Amino acid sequence: MEMHAANDAPGSDYAIEALFLVTLIFLALFVSCFLAWKATAWLRNRRKFDGVAAEGKHLKKPHVPEGFGRALGDGSSLSHLTDMGGFSEKEEEEFLFHHGPKKVRKAIQERRKAREQSQKSGSQTL
Repeated sequence: MEMHAANDAPGSDYAIEALFLVTLIFLALFVSCFLAWKATAWLRNRRKFDGVAAEGKHLKKPHVPEGFGRALGDGSSLSHLTDMGGFSEKEEEEFLFHHGPKKVRKAIQERRKAREQSQKSGSQTL
C-alpha cells in the first residue's frame, strides 16, 4: 500500500517531479551564469585570431565637467588644490582631506594644526 500526501492525486510521483524541476532550474541558472561569464570575457578581449586587438569603436573617456581638475594658479594657499566647480573652499578642502593624495592630506592637516594654534594663541591674549 502506497502512502500519498493529502494534496496529491493517487498515482502521482510528486517527489520525482519536484526533484526534476529543481534540477532543471539549477541547470538553467548555471548555464545562464556560464554564458554571461563567457560573454563578458569575450567583450573584454575582442581580438582577431592573430592576436591583434580588433579594430572598431574606440572607448571614449568618461565625460568630465568643464574646468574640473584645472590647477589654481593664483598662488594662494589653496593653489595645490584643484578647481572643483560647485564646491566651496571649505567643502573642497574637506573632500580632498578624505579622498585626496597623501601629500595634499598632509598639507591640509598641517594647515589645520597651524590654524588651531593661532586660534589658541589669539584667545589667550584676550
